[in-house]
Amino acid sequence: MHLAYTDSRILKIDDEGFPVQPYGVSENPYSVLDVTDVVYVNPANTGYSRTIPESGEKVD
Repeated sequence: MHLAYTDSRILKIDDEGFPVQPYGVSENPYSVLDVTDVVYVNPANTGYSRTIPESGEKVD
């Protein structure tokens, strides 16, 4: 997940979103992580989370 507005490092990209050489990351001067905590919520059954059936058995 790349969320440039919160991460302490950002991808080197131009104004249109294309990578800039040399490829890599740079420091994000606008990161909020030094002054706050950020919590991301992944609702059940979206992404990697799964609900537990009422039987309690694991479902693959």
